Amino acid sequence: VGRGRGQGGGWSRAAAAVEAERLALVLRRSGGHSDTVNTERVRRQHCQKMDCIIPVILTLNIISISWSNLQVVGDLLGANLEDSMKLEDMDSNEPDVVTRIMEVNKHLMNTTAWKDMLGGDMKVPSQRSTLKCPYFPSSCLWPHSIDGNVYIPYSLEQSFSESQKKTIIAALSEFNSLTCIKFKRRKYEYSYIRITAQQGCWAAIGRIGGPQPLSLEIPSCLWQGVIQHELMHSIGFIHEHCRNDRDQYVTVHLENVVSGMEFNFEKMDSNNLGMKYDYGSLMHYGRYLFSKNSLPTILPKPNPDTIIGQIYGFSVNDINKIRKLYNCKKCSELLVHDFGSFTTPNYPEPYPSHADCQWVIQAPAKYKVLLEFDSFHIRKMWHCTSDSVTIYDGTSSKLKPLKGPVCGRLAPAVVSSNSILLVAFSSFKNKDAKGFSAKYQFGNVSS
Repeated sequence: VGRGRGQGGGWSRAAAAVEAERLALVLRRSGGHSDTVNTERVRRQHCQKMDCIIPVILTLNIISISWSNLQVVGDLLGANLEDSMKLEDMDSNEPDVVTRIMEVNKHLMNTTAWKDMLGGDMKVPSQRSTLKCPYFPSSCLWPHSIDGNVYIPYSLEQSFSESQKKTIIAALSEFNSLTCIKFKRRKYEYSYIRITAQQGCWAAIGRIGGPQPLSLEIPSCLWQGVIQHELMHSIGFIHEHCRNDRDQYVTVHLENVVSGMEFNFEKMDSNNLGMKYDYGSLMHYGRYLFSKNSLPTILPKPNPDTIIGQIYGFSVNDINKIRKLYNCKKCSELLVHDFGSFTTPNYPEPYPSHADCQWVIQAPAKYKVLLEFDSFHIRKMWHCTSDSVTIYDGTSSKLKPLKGPVCGRLAPAVVSSNSILLVAFSSFKNKDAKGFSAKYQFGNVSS
């Protein structure tokens, strides 16, 4: 921990306030509750008048690893600490995902399309009772294949440009990397998600059989968090504040809700999967949604200052809910904290045969991911054709690898070129190799 200075140089109070905002956003992403994500409390912890305490999250002693480009990366990490960790401005007023969706969908409110909408963006087919499905019965889930994965076919309307298609596919890739849900291009399957560019951002809830629409209006809905929110509906999830136990965690102020929109705040007969309420869920309403008087419509409790809603994408609990609902066995994880560690299964004991693990490390925008291995022992075969570690710049294993495949005892070390890193590990047959122990940090490092 370094003690900052005032306006005369070094870390300023304003910089600390920005850091506090960023920490709060990361905590929100991780699904923190009221005892951890009170933004004002975080600010007070980091700033006292003009004398600010700044957490140093980037250590510079990353030198104990063997790698071919040691000098290049060593120079990169050896930059002045204050320069390398200079905080970028972040727009903490950016709307959460659901508020963004409702801003797009507001022009649908006086149309016939709105009559079939539940919660503002959940399309309820006329043949389905809103009282039965979509609250997690098996008839609404997509089926497992023999390998344990859940393959969901999809099609993309031709009206999307190539860059827009890449945005959609990137959103799909996080499901593929972190869960047993595997979105794949439709060939001849009868049931599939038809991603279209109709008016509004909305989707059918759960599997309905046959082609089912998911609308992403161009360009307003083409944000990763918005796309993933609608895909969450397509695999069976409702809005977080509609859980049947929500009164323990939030207060809904119907007196502040626009007349006629109260139904969007009704509780549902949900299966909560034994998972805790997630204020930071991708599926949570913002506090002012459908407000008629600029006063909150939803307030967390017991602490009303708890941040709710999501800007970037999945929370950790969103991923855990998908994996539990679909009984995913895959050893994968979403890592969003400033620093952390992860290991192969069973470490430090030998890892199992036939493992398939992926870790997505996601830093805030404008930050990079620094990855190193404390220990590395992967069964070595010619060209690493059996067991291996591969590292990608992004969320998809279909991208060109940044490093790998790597095996043996020579550990790779990586600095991402953007804010996301994917680490993929697979094994075919193993007896003695112990796998790896890895650690990562976020840093604003110039390339």
